[in-house]
Amino acid sequence: MNTNAVVPFVFGGNKNMEQLNTHYVRVANHLDDAQRPLKPFSRPTAVVYSGIPELDELIGGLHVGKVTAFVGRSKLLLTLFHRVCVNAFDLFHSPTIVLDAGNQLNPFLLARFARMNMISSEELLKQVYLSRACTVYQLTDLIHSYVELLIQQVNPVTIVLTGLFSLLDDADVSREEADQLLQIVMKQLKQMTTTYQVAMILIDRTYGEYEIAEFDGLIDTTVQVQDMRNCPRITVIQKNQQITVTSETVGQLCLQDFGMVM
Repeated sequence: MNTNAVVPFVFGGNKNMEQLNTHYVRVANHLDDAQRPLKPFSRPTAVVYSGIPELDELIGGLHVGKVTAFVGRSKLLLTLFHRVCVNAFDLFHSPTIVLDAGNQLNPFLLARFARMNMISSEELLKQVYLSRACTVYQLTDLIHSYVELLIQQVNPVTIVLTGLFSLLDDADVSREEADQLLQIVMKQLKQMTTTYQVAMILIDRTYGEYEIAEFDGLIDTTVQVQDMRNCPRITVIQKNQQITVTSETVGQLCLQDFGMVM
């Protein structure tokens, strides 16, 4: 177990969120400025594949230095989340930092995908650095105070943040305060993405009350995923351009699936 950063998610572990956050704060407080690199990381162009063939073909995978947001109520996103962790380790032997505000990380599913890729599930789970936040204030403090230190310690290729927009939507805060917190979080995430050349991946079931246009310049690619009757529909929005693909698996699609019938 790495004691120089946030505790990795340990298979079969029973640490709760309070224990993880306490350890996170304790370790971060022992890191001094002398440990910080003088220059941003230099990383060759790298791509982490999502594991969704249609998506990887459309956008060429998840690129370092870019923020990609996946939005939708789809089981496909849960699969994507775990496959990204596996692919980052398999292709680059790189850890993944997971900020799991959406409480979506399943260690058993990670272990299953590891076995499918014929890699050690124990080694993979040690390379997933997990922290959870129950409130928007915890998440803001986590990103503001500790994530950059962890990046400098473990040099990840990928960072995954789940549940950001839902947390803001459910928070007992005013819309004005939520907007301010969101802008702070998004600007910090974007800055870390470009400075340290990581692939930043946001996953949530919805944008809540926010519009995609509000994140212009902060999110490079938005991928909306919708489960239909027989297959998922994927909409990619990038640089004010939009394309939708539907991969039919079985049966015939209905008009309702395309939103053409009320």
